[in-house]
Amino acid sequence: MRLFAILATGRPVVAVFRKGPRDWWWVGRWDLERQIVEPGAWLKGTLYPWRSDVSADGELLLYVAAKDSGPAGFLGRELFAHTTYVAVSKLPWLYALAAWGDAASSAHGCHFVADPATLEPGAPGHGEVSGLAGRYGIARTAPEQRAVERRRGWTEDKLCPPRKADDVDDHDRRVMVSRLRPGGGVRLTLEDKSWIGPPGGPEGRTPAYRVNGRAMTDVVWADWDTRGRLLVATRSGHLQVRRGDTLHVLEDHDLSATVPAPREAPKQAQRW
Repeated sequence: MRLFAILATGRPVVAVFRKGPRDWWWVGRWDLERQIVEPGAWLKGTLYPWRSDVSADGELLLYVAAKDSGPAGFLGRELFAHTTYVAVSKLPWLYALAAWGDAASSAHGCHFVADPATLEPGAPGHGEVSGLAGRYGIARTAPEQRAVERRRGWTEDKLCPPRKADDVDDHDRRVMVSRLRPGGGVRLTLEDKSWIGPPGGPEGRTPAYRVNGRAMTDVVWADWDTRGRLLVATRSGHLQVRRGDTLHVLEDHDLSATVPAPREAPKQAQRW
């Protein structure tokens, strides 16, 4: 079991991805203000959280997935079997309000942008994403490691090696990025090996986190919230809020005992 999360930039909401057991994936919505984790969709297949995104308001999920039978409920149509596709849904559900199977889009994923007029090649037409009107646009993500974090203020550490000229997809670089705590004083650093190597967490990633050089060996994902608190996901399946200076646990959600229980998305998640 592994966890990964994506912070919404405009609201205290976090999209949570859990891999396991086996080929099951689970999606949740962590509401930092209400201190609850709302359970959502189960998918038997593959999700690619590093290629995905959550809208600034924490309402929409833009995800990349692969499922044997295609995304059920994809606007009344089915994609080809064993396809990889990109879709927009309401967090924490995977009911595809819009979806497309463009290979270039799914290779590195897509993300929301502030300009609602932006629809990159391969994305669905304006009619299919009418629910985004006046809210967000969709852009393809550049082939760059840790793109999710970079869009949220992480920058390359001075020790991060440059990309090799022949590594056009940025696949085999050992990347190091860091982010200063809001308000300053504490730096969170992430080091990740290349995609080419021993299997690790989702998408083969093996992230290692440090706070001011202090290793957090139990952590598989971490980031700062706007209040300067440290949000983490642990190897044992816990979501936690920790103090940014002492790392003392302030809030804990145990997801380790969660078992697959797929159910239909609620009606409000099946429409824009």
